[in-house]
Amino acid sequence: MGENAVSPTDRIPRSVTRFATVAAWTAIAAGIVGVGSWALDLALLGTPGSGSMTLRPSTASGLLACGLALLALRDPAADRRRRTAGRALATYSVVLGAAFVAEYASNLDLGFDQPSRLALNTALGFVLLGVALLSLDAPPRRGWGVGEVAAVPVTVVAAASLVGYAYSIPFLYGPASASRMSVPAAVAMLALSSAIALARPRGRLLRVITTSDPAAMMSRQLLPIAVLAPLLLGWLRLEGARLDLFGERVGTWLFTAATVGVLVVVIRRSAKALARADRARRALEGQLYRLASHDHLTGLFNRHRFEEELTRELRLARRHRLPGALLSLDLDGLKEVNDTLGHEAGDRLLCAVAEVLRARLRVTDPAARVGGDEFAVYLPQSSLDQAARVADDLRAGIAARHLDGGPAPPWSSVSVGVAEFDPSEGIDQGELFARADAAMYHAKRAGGDRVTRAPARVALAV
Repeated sequence: MGENAVSPTDRIPRSVTRFATVAAWTAIAAGIVGVGSWALDLALLGTPGSGSMTLRPSTASGLLACGLALLALRDPAADRRRRTAGRALATYSVVLGAAFVAEYASNLDLGFDQPSRLALNTALGFVLLGVALLSLDAPPRRGWGVGEVAAVPVTVVAAASLVGYAYSIPFLYGPASASRMSVPAAVAMLALSSAIALARPRGRLLRVITTSDPAAMMSRQLLPIAVLAPLLLGWLRLEGARLDLFGERVGTWLFTAATVGVLVVVIRRSAKALARADRARRALEGQLYRLASHDHLTGLFNRHRFEEELTRELRLARRHRLPGALLSLDLDGLKEVNDTLGHEAGDRLLCAVAEVLRARLRVTDPAARVGGDEFAVYLPQSSLDQAARVADDLRAGIAARHLDGGPAPPWSSVSVGVAEFDPSEGIDQGELFARADAAMYHAKRAGGDRVTRAPARVALAV
């Protein structure tokens, strides 16, 4: 497999690719506007003196490099030239951030980005974003991708800065804080880090988002609302108080009522999602159980399921001292049908036999295809004479069937062996099968298309 080959299990969902594209262009747009405003001496992305931070040229160039790198590296099947360019841009982000980190570490003024230098958290963010981009295709360790681990801290810091702006908390964003970051930089870094964390299908975060596991489904339903709803409601509460729309008591009541309403909606949606998942699971389990217990061609029980049913019937018969009978049926001439008319005709013959069994047996009579052209039926609460009459009715019904559009004479027949189950004899399931099979082979050697009874406790020679 070549360098750029992507296996089917490594395909990235289209929605994630679109999100990565939007995130990349968000960072590129912020970078272009930041560099342009610096070149034209305009403060377009931030207003000095308002408590918000302006977008410095170094920050703008870092965002521009990271956005272009994400565009180049988001597709694991990209050509070599594009991937080389993406890695070079990611390396620039690492070098840029490391230069400012070195300033802080050495406590020296190296002259970067005067008159004020890049904040330490922003510099570390560029280092981590660059490392994450360079490590996108590194194999996961303990389920976590290197890019995910590097991108998550950037997500947390950028989100905290945006919360600080929304709640007017200078400690989280302002010029006097340790985490100075402008709104455009915070938005762009949040978009970039989120897209990078989801950029590869083998990462744990993307598996959580796309898997059908109930725990992951609940996480997808609850976590976004659990994070965003309180933040939005709290912001509305503060803004309402700032605009004198309501007092403290009314505002607190409105916040509480809105929180309760959101929780009720979330619980209801989650309950519906779990109910849908449970219905789908039960339907799939039923389908799997049917596939495991029924013959795929005829729809009758397979041998394993028939033996389970027979065990249950014999247990009931012994407990209540009830008679029963086992029929062993073997088609006469299936090989000739396959050889002369084809295996499709042979399959239709088997299905026709199953139709006869379903049409002429009781619902309580277990019937199965136990081999290639062998069938078995158990008749609970039936004497040997009653079972023989049922067997002869089945024999006649099968012999009367014809291929669609085929000749008028019978196209197949069946040999049937009948073995009685007497609860007083103490025979087991294996012996009952052996007696019915022996009687069936006796009928086949006699020319077929007949019913033979197995003598009580006497095994017929095969």
